[in-house]
Amino acid sequence: MAEETDKGDRTEEPTAKRIEDARKEGQVPSSRDVTSFLILALALFFVSPFGAWTFEGLVPSLGGLFGQAHLIGTDEHAVSRLMLGLLLAVGLVLAPPLLGFALAAILSSLAQHGVVVSMKPVTPAFSKISPLSGLKRLFGPKSLAEFAKNVAKIGLVGAAAWWAVGGVLAGVPRLAALSPLGGLAIAQDWVMRAAGAGLVVVLVVALADYALQRHTHWQNLKMTRQQVRDEQKQTDGDPHVKAKIRQLRSDRARQRMMQAVPEATVVVTNPTHFAVALRYEPGATQAPEVVAKGADELAFRIRALAREHGVPVIENRTLARALFADVEVGRSIPRKHFEAVAEVIGFVLRRAETPGS
Repeated sequence: MAEETDKGDRTEEPTAKRIEDARKEGQVPSSRDVTSFLILALALFFVSPFGAWTFEGLVPSLGGLFGQAHLIGTDEHAVSRLMLGLLLAVGLVLAPPLLGFALAAILSSLAQHGVVVSMKPVTPAFSKISPLSGLKRLFGPKSLAEFAKNVAKIGLVGAAAWWAVGGVLAGVPRLAALSPLGGLAIAQDWVMRAAGAGLVVVLVVALADYALQRHTHWQNLKMTRQQVRDEQKQTDGDPHVKAKIRQLRSDRARQRMMQAVPEATVVVTNPTHFAVALRYEPGATQAPEVVAKGADELAFRIRALAREHGVPVIENRTLARALFADVEVGRSIPRKHFEAVAEVIGFVLRRAETPGS
């Protein structure tokens, strides 16, 4: 999610949508140093006395090889059987460490950012195969900074290892007077001290780098106010488009309402500001219902349409105001207006039944 916007303009915290979009593109905070620490710690375990049992399986195979080397045939089939046997023995011994390293890498990713499934980082792109782009990445500021950081880490690890064993290296000449197993045990102790001290440094560096990666990732996701507004428009819809949709819906509803006026029983008016069209069919409707209503210009149109289709128009200021305020189009009138509406409809029905009215 590379942005051309100046980072100084990104003052807003990233929204949940921006964070989720970044995850979908495979952009998550991740430190390689955390993975390096786990793999190095596991490697140190396997070469320590606690994990040395994993290599004990090589002893019978190699012992038999060197102890009976004179019995090994030199023909093609014998050499093939020997090589296959050695490969199988070495493979079985190395399988636990290799599986452990793979598991450590997977656990490192899960611990840092959870499960992330994205094809974008591996999607072919011209910028990834362009020699010019490759040179820019290789010698760019970011690559040079990464190189300097790696050199510094090597220096820190080396300094820690030297600090751990520097005081005892003066005893190296005395190892010649010891038995092979005794000298090997002392050398192993020195190696473990140096590796342990270096591992502590790697741990500190990994924690610091992970914190830095999270901070950098968060800063890169920050947004400008305009980006927040644009995203809000995408999420909730453009206010202008929403207003247009509301207008269209209102126009359609008004059109349907006006189509119901000719079927009304009576139109109650203010007489000029409000008009409410009522429909009542004895035996078909339980109570009179409002089929149309309007104020000012719309009220004028309702009255004109009613007169055009012979719908009675009755002036009742109080009732017209009350019905306009209390009843929505398509709803029956409330009980409190029954008596007043009944009088109006009764008047209209009686007039319709009177010959020559």
